[in-house]
Amino acid sequence: MGMKFAMEADALIQHGQKTETEHGDLGSLVRDLVAAADPIMKDFNGPGRAAFNTFKLKADSISNQLNSALAGILRSVGEQNNAFVAAADESQDLYQSSMAGANFDAAVAKNV
Repeated sequence: MGMKFAMEADALIQHGQKTETEHGDLGSLVRDLVAAADPIMKDFNGPGRAAFNTFKLKADSISNQLNSALAGILRSVGEQNNAFVAAADESQDLYQSSMAGANFDAAVAKNV
C-alpha cells in the first residue's frame, strides 16, 4: 500500500514562526524556574539542595545552550523550507516543459 504525504506550502514557515516566538521565551522560563524555587530552598537539604544549587549556578549556561539548540532547529527549518520550495519549483518547471513538448493531437487521433 502506498503512503501519501501532503503538506501545506507554508507549513514550515508557520512552524518556524511559532518556534521563533517560543525561542525568545525559553531562556526566561529557565530563569523563572530558578526564581520560583527560591522560596522553597530552605526546605532542601543534602544532595537535593546541592543539585539545585548546581543547577542554579548553571542556569544562565543552560538557558544559553537551550537557546542555541533551538536557534539551530530554526535554521534547519528554514533550510528545509528552502529545499521544499526549490523541489516544488523544479517539479513545476519539469511538468511545464513536459507538457509543452507533448503532442496531444496525436494521442487523440490514435484513440479515434
